[in-house]
Amino acid sequence: MFYIFKHFAPYLAPYKRAFGLAVVYTLFQNGLNYLLPQFIGGIFDHVFPYIKEERGLSLLLAWCGGILFLGFLRAFLARLGIFGFEGSANYIAADLRNAMYQKLHKAPLSYYGATRTGDLMSRLTLDVEMMRHFYAFIFSHAFTCVLTLVAVIGLMFLTSWRMALIALVFLPVIIVALIRFSRQTAQGVKKRQEQAGILNAVLQENITGIRVVKSFATEEREIEKFTKENRELKKDNLRVNLLNARMFPLLILFGGIGTLVVLGVGGRLVYQEEITFGTFMAFNSYLGLLGWPLWMLSPTLSHIKQAEGSARRLLEILRIPEEFQPGTPLRRKMRGDICFENVSFEYADLEGETNVLEKINLRIVPGEKVAVIGLTGSGKSTLVNLIPRLYRPTAGRITLDGVDLNDWDLGSLRRQISLVDQETFLFSTSIGENIAFGVDDTTPEQVIKAAQKARIHDFIVALPQQYNTIVGERGVGLSGGQKQRVAIARALLTDPKILILDDSTSSVDPETEKDIQESLKELMAGRTTIIVTQRMSMARLADRIILLSSGEIKAEGKHDCLYDSNQYYRLLHDIQLKQVERPEEELLRGLEGL
Repeated sequence: MFYIFKHFAPYLAPYKRAFGLAVVYTLFQNGLNYLLPQFIGGIFDHVFPYIKEERGLSLLLAWCGGILFLGFLRAFLARLGIFGFEGSANYIAADLRNAMYQKLHKAPLSYYGATRTGDLMSRLTLDVEMMRHFYAFIFSHAFTCVLTLVAVIGLMFLTSWRMALIALVFLPVIIVALIRFSRQTAQGVKKRQEQAGILNAVLQENITGIRVVKSFATEEREIEKFTKENRELKKDNLRVNLLNARMFPLLILFGGIGTLVVLGVGGRLVYQEEITFGTFMAFNSYLGLLGWPLWMLSPTLSHIKQAEGSARRLLEILRIPEEFQPGTPLRRKMRGDICFENVSFEYADLEGETNVLEKINLRIVPGEKVAVIGLTGSGKSTLVNLIPRLYRPTAGRITLDGVDLNDWDLGSLRRQISLVDQETFLFSTSIGENIAFGVDDTTPEQVIKAAQKARIHDFIVALPQQYNTIVGERGVGLSGGQKQRVAIARALLTDPKILILDDSTSSVDPETEKDIQESLKELMAGRTTIIVTQRMSMARLADRIILLSSGEIKAEGKHDCLYDSNQYYRLLHDIQLKQVERPEEELLRGLEGL
């Protein structure tokens, strides 16, 4: 519990007044609870002896009125306490969600290569909710349990030290059992939360990739996979529940024995007139008050361990190093002069480190159009992803307009670069909003103009809602080519200094590609443009072609020069023109000759 207050103090600080008042209300409400046994004892000692007299009924009504007033006062203070804890908890949870969301946006892209989306979703929802539950309920229950235990034990000794010693003889055994239970629960809860993250990851991946699942008719296999992980989560839940089930009978047993002993010893003390019957009843009432915290201690400890587990999982994200930002970042308009100097890059993913680029030396002058071609996995996309600093080189450096890329302000850098990725992502909103995503305060006319240049306007205006038409999640309502053209329109609207086309026409037909190429010629004029492509028709739009293989530049030059001098390039070109019968074998031979 102290672990959470220590590490999440900044999130509690803005609401410490409301939270502190809730603690005070709970303290007073808890203190009033201890007056009830005194009222009960007083009724037995000072009212019942006179109950048959004329004043007996009025005395009883007066004491009962006091008990009723006490009940209303306790209920009022409890209400204030609940409002304070609940209100603070909801604000803290909202701030935590915002902080987590901001951190995930500021985390480097490499972090996502080694993290499962479903697990992140689990932390952002289930673990944040557990933290809300901690501040709203768990802490107040733990605080009340400890306070009640200490106060009631003290009052029991003040009422009758002999009965208190006998009643609490089993308390050390219970405490030792609870400590042991707490340690075992912590381990079980940690494993359960990790398994919940795995299950959410499987669920998220299958929902996102449902088309692939259905296309390959692997529904039964994926159902079995989910069932297996769900079965493991069920086992982990049962282990934690079994621990609770072992602890509760122990508390019931000791509670029953304690009550039996107190009745026997207390009855004898009353018989010997060492204590009054009212004192005996007050002691029994205190013993009843002691039962609640003992009952609640076990599940409360379990919940505390769950909350601490959630806190650790959240801190793992909150402590992610953010994307590098220089101390005095450079903010200015760029010209588009790009230079790679001995740049190497290793990719970190779930399987470990993978070498992708090796000692790349490349200069792209402002306004130059460069095409990067090569087989899948040759490092083309990684090369261009280094320019907007989506990744940082593991060796060497990149300069932009003669300034180290790391010295540029990240926001200024990326706002002047447009990347049309091979994996087009559209948000579940209108087509118009998707096109305008990268620019603030755009006008409908600007959106329409960008769509016209991307050759998507005619399709959009034919839709019932036109630019207000909502596309499905990840653009599921559009074809691959349509999604690509919306992404191109989105890039056009930003009016970039550097344009990166990462296989941006891979999903369109040849006729549509010709239309887009005409628009791209206009767009690329005066801009530094890098075209990552497998299509020779796109590559020939460039002033220079870079041939990449196994993370290294094998050749570069104009089309005619490369076609005459490089066997691999010539094979790649001829295969697309269907001049080679067995393309795979010929390509492999071409690679061996590089």
